[in-house]
Amino acid sequence: MIKPKEMTKIRISGAKKELRKVIYELYELKLIHLTDYTGKDFFEIGTPFEESTRYSEELIRLRSMISYFGLSGKRKKMKNILEAEKKLQGVREKFSLLSEKLNELKEKEKEFLQKTKTIEPLEKLMIPYDLLSGYESLAVFKGFVKRDIEEEIKKTTKDYKLIKSDYEGREVIALFVPLKYREKIRGVLAEEGYSELIEPAREEFNETKTDLKKAVKEIKDIEKKLQEFKKENAEFLLDLEETLRRENEKLEAPLRIATSLNSFIVNGWIPTEKLKKLNERIMNSTKGKTYVETLKEKEGAPTALDNPKIIQPFEFFLNLYSLPKYTEIDPSVIMFITFPLFFGFMLGDVGYGIVTLLLFWFIKRKMKGQVKMLLSTLMIASIATIFFGFVFGEAFGVEFLHPPLLNRAHDINLMLMISILVGAVHVTLGFIVAFYNAFTRHGFKEAFIEKGGWLILEAGAVLLILQYLAYLPEIALYAGGALILGGILLLLKGEGVKGIIELPSVISNILSYARLFAIGLSSVMLATIVNKLAGGLMEAGGIFIVMAIILVVLGHGINIALGILGPFLQSLRLHYVEFFTKFYEGGGEPYSPFGL
Repeated sequence: MIKPKEMTKIRISGAKKELRKVIYELYELKLIHLTDYTGKDFFEIGTPFEESTRYSEELIRLRSMISYFGLSGKRKKMKNILEAEKKLQGVREKFSLLSEKLNELKEKEKEFLQKTKTIEPLEKLMIPYDLLSGYESLAVFKGFVKRDIEEEIKKTTKDYKLIKSDYEGREVIALFVPLKYREKIRGVLAEEGYSELIEPAREEFNETKTDLKKAVKEIKDIEKKLQEFKKENAEFLLDLEETLRRENEKLEAPLRIATSLNSFIVNGWIPTEKLKKLNERIMNSTKGKTYVETLKEKEGAPTALDNPKIIQPFEFFLNLYSLPKYTEIDPSVIMFITFPLFFGFMLGDVGYGIVTLLLFWFIKRKMKGQVKMLLSTLMIASIATIFFGFVFGEAFGVEFLHPPLLNRAHDINLMLMISILVGAVHVTLGFIVAFYNAFTRHGFKEAFIEKGGWLILEAGAVLLILQYLAYLPEIALYAGGALILGGILLLLKGEGVKGIIELPSVISNILSYARLFAIGLSSVMLATIVNKLAGGLMEAGGIFIVMAIILVVLGHGINIALGILGPFLQSLRLHYVEFFTKFYEGGGEPYSPFGL
């Protein structure tokens, strides 16, 4: 629970003809975290099994169909791959036929639409098609212009007929003028950004419109068939993709394994508690023709967190930040205690705690995965909020206990001191964890030199504070000073000048915990203001009672929203910035078993 699961590095070796059996058994076991072979020594990187190429090609085509239909959802492994592949051939042929036909029809539709684009703007003019051309004494201009051109035309001739309309935000015109003015009018139109529309022959246009209607109808028919195809085959396609993906993962596994002409070596990590099970399964499947060897190496082990169910949701914060290295303490159990306490101390209201607990519970029922873990942590934080609500005697900003154990609106100095004391304890805990991490890696002496200085320094500071506050004997003053001096000297030896430079930052880290009180005070003050305003409206009576109810709901609703966001972010910050930086390196590689 305090540290990740104990891992053992293993090496499985044997005759190359047993490799497939070993890979398939490891895949089913879902226990070994494979270490990829990089091609050193006397071995080579293995080559995939021969079926891999076929499965890879099938997967590409299969995923193309899944992507085309936008399929998603649960997938399960199929039992008979060969039978499924035979069915897939027919499914793929039908899909190809329908999709190719659809693409062909859409190209035709595009072509027909292009042809009709010329005549549609002219139809807006409501002029019979035959009257748009064929004159011996008239010039006809049909097209788009950027603005009203009638005044410019009048400067050339008053003998004209102009018909205009709007088409998709542009002005379309038909202009009839005597033939002798054709060139002058052409010049006028050119200056006004005129673009000509050339209409097709009437017969051609009618034929195109008929073909377009036919193409649109056929497209709808094909799309309907494709939707029926999707409905019939969605589950099959998803299940087969999952089955082939798994099978191909096994077939390509030799790319991660060291092989020679006649032998193979598989390297990886396994939870120590599962070692016996893996050994028995491998030996049974190969009838004793392989050898499973345990290695003493610990460097590079993957991290598998090992926490009770109630603590597991707090692993979310490590996934968000970085997993601990295999040799580090897992801080999930510490966050399980401190995160809810910080959150509850800041929000600290029975009413708000009940509302947030019910809210998070309701949302959690509809969520999955990481979000569900986050909501579980917030539910525990809400319980802490209710607890501190009783400590402060508050519910929706109303003091219901007289007197409360702590009155955060009045005991300001005491609340501030408690917050800073919590900070000192939390930061010191970080240094203790850092000492333990160093001890497990390098032994007591190195840990004492590397991290002991901080603990000695803090012990000296505590002694001085107690001597001042509790009037301890004068010797405590000298002892505290000696400890501080000794701690500084040890810091110089263990961390050099860097350790001395960090001294002010540790003090600022501890003072930073004053936010535990400040955030809570702002929350209770806002709640009090809402209650006072609502109380005044209630006393006025009448319609003001309705306004008071609206004010209470909105005011406390906003305060709850702020009360969730502020304590959550600030609690997280105190852990990531003030706490983790004392001991946490992170960067652990997640334990990812082959076949999971």
